[in-house]
Amino acid sequence: MQVTVEDITAVKKILHVEIPEEQVTRELDNAYNELKKQAKVKGFRPGKAPRTILERLYKRDVDRDVVSKLISDSFPNALEKTEMKIIGTPTLDSPDIEKNKPYRYNATVEVIPAFDEVDFRGIEVERRIYPISEEEVREKIEEIRQSMAEPKRVEEPRPLQEGDLAVLDYEGTWEGGPLEALQRTEGFTLQVGSGKILQDFERRLVGMQEADVRKIDVRFPEDYFNDALAGKQVSFHVTLKEIRELVLPQVDDAFAKSVGPYETMEDLRSAVRDRLREAYARRSEEEVDAHILETLVQRSPFELPATLVNNEAEAMVAETERALSARKMSLEASGATREGLTAAYQQTAEQRVRNHLILARIIEQENLTLSDEDMDKAFDEMAQSLRQPVEVVRRHYEKDQEQSQALNRDLLRRRAMALIKEAAVITEKVVDGEAESPA
Repeated sequence: MQVTVEDITAVKKILHVEIPEEQVTRELDNAYNELKKQAKVKGFRPGKAPRTILERLYKRDVDRDVVSKLISDSFPNALEKTEMKIIGTPTLDSPDIEKNKPYRYNATVEVIPAFDEVDFRGIEVERRIYPISEEEVREKIEEIRQSMAEPKRVEEPRPLQEGDLAVLDYEGTWEGGPLEALQRTEGFTLQVGSGKILQDFERRLVGMQEADVRKIDVRFPEDYFNDALAGKQVSFHVTLKEIRELVLPQVDDAFAKSVGPYETMEDLRSAVRDRLREAYARRSEEEVDAHILETLVQRSPFELPATLVNNEAEAMVAETERALSARKMSLEASGATREGLTAAYQQTAEQRVRNHLILARIIEQENLTLSDEDMDKAFDEMAQSLRQPVEVVRRHYEKDQEQSQALNRDLLRRRAMALIKEAAVITEKVVDGEAESPA
């Protein structure tokens, strides 16, 4: 067998494979001998039909099967000969068999980019330190308070105000006809001013009284997330069924006790400060990591295989679908499409793949491995996070090979990042009043 490699790009190759004529002939002979034993040909006893008759009746099927066997037998050997580690599924150009000739086929493949050792030492990076203000603590406590507000029907007649909960029946029409995306809905609850629908729509609800009926015309923006509504001038026919106001709890020790295991408001404030401190610390490290990876990519530029980028983008779409499913929503209901999300995630997917490949190269060149202690620590942390016994978590990963491999890759990447940061020159800068509060 002869194998030659044609370079299309640094990560895309064509393998030209030639299988000797004698091997092709042998496989054809074997195929027809097996067929002769099984074929039922009119006018001939089992096993007695001449090959010429079998070729006339079954040549297309036999050739297809032989080609499949020749490729499946030879391709792994071709990869071994070239020492090529491919990713994804090869694209095959497999012509028909020609009599008394070698069989030649081509396989277009993608490979992991090859690049020199990564120089990761001495990267200069600034770690931003975010102080916590008492105003932030108050804002977070107010967010908790708002989330615990109790809706109460307004008993005395009054107009709908911003911040109220409006219970609506509505239906949207477009160009005088019904619109499936805005079919009649009853008992829909909307907090006025929340931006859940459109600002124009919500603003025009203000001032309505219970039982009022109002026609509200709005135009959806061209870039609206739901393609079925984007750019359309829609008429809403709205009936206000009920007005509810949100009653906020008093901020006192009783409120703190209702939030969690706190005895006083000072206990709650202290817990909020701790959470903000942890969130800011995570942000600082994420910024350091991002700067380091950006620097490494600049130091070691390389071409990306499309297969890895597409796989990463598809994984991000699947992640979005899982998040929507947890909120009992579908991709379609959110107004998005798999194609649109895949395109939107492309740039982020490219960045992730570059980062993963850079770290994989460092893991390889530094011979980083995981010890039993590393795995035990990881399982302990996951068990605490999931509130599950350690053995339950461990057994789950032992049974699921794919998730186990993903965990190993993640832990090795963390080890690589820790090694890079140990070799980096990190200075600290206190940031005051520049950052948005972490979620």
